[in-house]
Amino acid sequence: NGSSWSAPQNLTAPTGVTGEGSPALAACLSTQVGCPAGGAVTAVWLRDVAGDLGLRQFRLFYATYQGGFWSAEQAVDPASTATDSEPTAAYSSGTPVVLWVRDADRDLGTLNDRLAAYRYLSSGGPVVLVGDLPSGLSEPSLAVTASGGLRLAFTLAASPEDFTGNQRQLYSASQICGESCTWQVQPLSDNHGRPIHAESPSLALDKSCSGAITYRALGFGPLAGGGTESFPEDSLGVISG
Repeated sequence: NGSSWSAPQNLTAPTGVTGEGSPALAACLSTQVGCPAGGAVTAVWLRDVAGDLGLRQFRLFYATYQGGFWSAEQAVDPASTATDSEPTAAYSSGTPVVLWVRDADRDLGTLNDRLAAYRYLSSGGPVVLVGDLPSGLSEPSLAVTASGGLRLAFTLAASPEDFTGNQRQLYSASQICGESCTWQVQPLSDNHGRPIHAESPSLALDKSCSGAITYRALGFGPLAGGGTESFPEDSLGVISG
């Protein structure tokens, strides 16, 4: 309420079989267009619906806090049979939108079916599988411009081994909508032209909709002309990968 903390409460109840994790929060401030007078918050989380981590039967659920109470939880996509994970959420004109990574065959050893998906929740919109974002993406971070355009930061794996290594490159993407929506994708490099290897990117927009990405730096790719080189501003950890 702006002055004191409430007592902690469980958002979900333990079942003895399944488990939950990877929560993401999105705030709808009362000063923003389309948001309720008292504001609102939507929470999205991952649930292991099978109770067996090896099956990777992970689904996403959400609930909204408004007027002092949480809504009943709902599935983000009740029809999903894929591994749905790594949710990120934001509000667009009062409507929560969730973007996540969908792995259709639930196998980390394949990348071509590992795609981004998103859905506008309260409007009852369909699940959109984003075909013009590259496959193999991970760790998406979503932001929404004042006009409702989606912006994204993520890392991209070139091979299945990159999920356990330090070779995922940092990317950004912008949704451009006219008669239909497409995405413009940009791999990010440093001022020496080296691809940035990163994890855990977090995207934020300022009031002019300029984006800033905070991430953990893991290393760099080769120079544009080939070969590797370190520079005085590189930290020891980045140099050593």
